Amino acid sequence: SNKTVARSERSPCSIMAFPALVTAFISSAVNSSIEAIKVLVRAETAAQTISWPCFAYPAWPLARESKFRDICVETYKNLYNKDPEVVTIHAGLECGILSEKIPGLDCISIGPEMLDIHTPMERVEIKSVERVWEYIKAVMAAK
Repeated sequence: SNKTVARSERSPCSIMAFPALVTAFISSAVNSSIEAIKVLVRAETAAQTISWPCFAYPAWPLARESKFRDICVETYKNLYNKDPEVVTIHAGLECGILSEKIPGLDCISIGPEMLDIHTPMERVEIKSVERVWEYIKAVMAAK
């Protein structure tokens, strides 16, 4: 039989495990964290009948100084009469890919309000798409 019983020291339960393929796409602002996650996943699944290839997106660490971000913040203030929320989040994979190929690239990641991302229920708030479009046009016009 191809099925096995998987047990974990962290769980008193036994589960029936069938051969499986699980694909992980990992992203982080720090490349060493990506490698640590890969090692952990491989160690956790080594004794099970799970094949777990790990694909990692390039890290995209926060730039302490960014002229482009400063322009974007000022443009946002002018357009909406309030400060934008500048945060590091799990997104911006394209920025990591592009900044790996173009060293010194000054970039930000923005986008509309999206819900239930990467699920069959994924959707976007249409009004936020319009706001982002107006913002992009204003950034492009900024000096």
